[in-house]
Amino acid sequence: MDIKLLVLCITFFSIAACDPGNSRPSTTPAGNNTDTNAGTPITTTGTIITPENQIINGDFPGCADAIELVNQTVTIPSLELSFDVDGIIDRIGTVVPSATYTFSIRPVNPLNCDSTTLPALQSPTITLGLNYLADITRNTAICVNASSTVFTQFTITGTPLDSIVEEHAKQTVWNLMDSTIVTRLQPLIGSGVRPNGAAVRCNNWIDIAEL
Repeated sequence: MDIKLLVLCITFFSIAACDPGNSRPSTTPAGNNTDTNAGTPITTTGTIITPENQIINGDFPGCADAIELVNQTVTIPSLELSFDVDGIIDRIGTVVPSATYTFSIRPVNPLNCDSTTLPALQSPTITLGLNYLADITRNTAICVNASSTVFTQFTITGTPLDSIVEEHAKQTVWNLMDSTIVTRLQPLIGSGVRPNGAAVRCNNWIDIAEL
C-alpha cells in the first residue's frame, strides 16, 4: 500500500474503513441529516405471499424427519410503517398484531431427501404476531442494513414436526418482512422501479439485536 494512503487511512480510521467491502453501508442518506417521513406513519395494503416449496430437515441423521413444505401462504394485514424510530435516521418499525401462515406437508424421498409427488397433508394454520424493526440503506435499490423480528405470539399445534416447522416458519416470516419493507419503500423514498434481482438485504446485514 502506498505510504501516503496508509497514513491517510490511519488518520481517518474513525470516519471510514480503507476497505469499504468490510464495512456495513451507512443508513444516513448522503447529504441529508433529516428524514421527511419521520413522524408520518405510512399505511400499506394487506400482503399475501406464497413462498416457494422448501425441504427442511430436523435433527435426526439422514432424512428420517425431513419434509417438504408446499402450498405455503403467509397473510399479513395492512402495515403501518413508522419512520425514524428511536430517532435513528432510516430506522423503520411496524407492529403486526395478527398474521397467518398456512402450508401443507409432503413426504420426501427417505434416501436422499429429494422432493416427491406424493400427496401433501394439510397442516394446521400458524397464527402469529410480531414487532419488526429495520435499518434501511438508500442505494439505487433500497436494502435492509439490519433488522429484527420479535414474535409476540406464535401458535402451531397438530403434528410431531411442529418444532421443525416453527424455526423455519419464523425465519421465513422474517425474510418476508424484509422483502415487503423494501418493496413498499422503493417507490416512496427510492429511485423508482426496483432493479430486477436486487438483493433485499445489504452486504454484511446483521440482526439489530447484535448492534
